[in-house]
Amino acid sequence: MSVPLRRHRLLVGLFAASLFAVTLAGCSWGDTDHPTDSGKATLSDYESPSGFKDDLRARIATHGSDVWMTVIGVDGHDKLKTVVYARSENGRWEPISKRMPASIQTGLLLTVDDSGGKTRLCHGFSTANRDAQLTPRIRCADGGDWYPIHIPTRLTSMDLMDMYSVNGQTIALFSHAVGASDSIQLARIEEDAVVPLGPVKKLPSSTLAVLAQKTSDGSDSAFDVSVESLVSGRRWMISLEDGQWTKSSQLPQTITGPMVSGGVRDKQDLYFPVVEAPVQGKAAFKWPFSVFSIPVPKVKDGPWTEVDGGSFNVGKGSAQGSLDAVADEVWASWGENVWNNYKAMPTRYYAAKLDEGTMVGEPILIWKGVTGAASQTQVAPYKDGQAFLFLRRLTPSSGTKATVMFRE
Repeated sequence: MSVPLRRHRLLVGLFAASLFAVTLAGCSWGDTDHPTDSGKATLSDYESPSGFKDDLRARIATHGSDVWMTVIGVDGHDKLKTVVYARSENGRWEPISKRMPASIQTGLLLTVDDSGGKTRLCHGFSTANRDAQLTPRIRCADGGDWYPIHIPTRLTSMDLMDMYSVNGQTIALFSHAVGASDSIQLARIEEDAVVPLGPVKKLPSSTLAVLAQKTSDGSDSAFDVSVESLVSGRRWMISLEDGQWTKSSQLPQTITGPMVSGGVRDKQDLYFPVVEAPVQGKAAFKWPFSVFSIPVPKVKDGPWTEVDGGSFNVGKGSAQGSLDAVADEVWASWGENVWNNYKAMPTRYYAAKLDEGTMVGEPILIWKGVTGAASQTQVAPYKDGQAFLFLRRLTPSSGTKATVMFRE
């Protein structure tokens, strides 16, 4: 399936990182030492449900103690497939849908939705025709078979870029290139249909738009999108509130790295993740990951400030990271590689809670070991704690595995 590169720079970048880990000449594996947690909660054992030869990407959705994972991977016949797994109370994972479209671009979208009067799992993806034109699709299941969610005609010509769930509502971002400009449309699932939110927003050409999340105590009327100019490297946030689009001030610097995730809004601040990717000299092997924040009342005029004054990197490795809304909290997660051996790079995954524009406590070490490359991470609510998703290797001869660790 052919997808215009400028429309999917974020997703293609994540896929490339995962594919790089899969195709390295030498295999690598995780450290058996259990990581330490600076908080009072304890970290669980690692759980890797996928039966693929290699997991390329994954995503989790949670509801209380219920956990689901969607995995895109390569099977024993080197075919690309997508499987959704459900975790039972006793920690056992079972596949609940094996016949799903395998789409690196949007096959991972998974949310828990309450808008239909009952808790249900919703999966977003896109299918392509012979001309490689994408058609967005969403289907949900509430314990039985999957059933389709109606998408209005005005949205079926657009790409389904992302979905997330907040307070039981699933918010979706659709995007489309029209002539010399790009256009985006926010929407949400209401019962068995997708309903547009506000007007279409036109953006300059060569612009990447990524759906931002919000915490459960964020403004009910505000929805945000992180934006990057692929020409200038400048980034900003746009917000839909009370049916009107507004633009934030720009982040204070030109950014060279990939936009791995969108930002997050909580009750008082907006957060924007930044990965820098220097291309020359020794700096090319030390990508810093940082987060910028701005108080909601100052979002139009600025300035954005760097959380804790600089990079979140703990070691001397190269980092990639993202942000997630975890109930009423904002969490950052990232992986760090030491790029000194392409066959077996020492890797550590970290996570940290953010509040009032600062990091709360020290970063939590989620996993340490040897992998091909640090790739996607995710934090989701689980019971009274968190679930952490990352990719690792289990043994010297195994492929990459999507792995979850729980912190209660």
